[in-house]
Amino acid sequence: MDATESALAALRNKKILILEDEVLIGMDLVDTFEDAGLDVLPLARSVEEGLKMAASEAIDLALLDVSLPDGSGFEVGRVLEDRGIPFAFHSGHVTRSEAQADFPDAGWIAKPAEPDDLIRTVGRLVEDDVSM
Repeated sequence: MDATESALAALRNKKILILEDEVLIGMDLVDTFEDAGLDVLPLARSVEEGLKMAASEAIDLALLDVSLPDGSGFEVGRVLEDRGIPFAFHSGHVTRSEAQADFPDAGWIAKPAEPDDLIRTVGRLVEDDVSM
């Protein structure tokens, strides 16, 4: 089984929160993860929406944009971290080292990313969480 197949197996029936303010990118992410068998929550397009969902929804993992018009995805990351929910940052503006300075356990993937790379990145979140 290759890395993508392994990630797909780990992600089956998991519920994911996606925080992304760019509509086309958000729709592409939703399609990618639905095609992979994940249950995708309605797209959160602002930090405010992301915070509400992160605090109240049953979520298995999340993919967070960092730079949004009303704040930073880091705010949502803090709520998820407090709840013990694994997440990854998906950014074209922030580097891995910047994101992981405050969130060393978070995953990270640069924009733009290929669907298989996205699947493998979030799959590792679930695989890592299970192995703990």
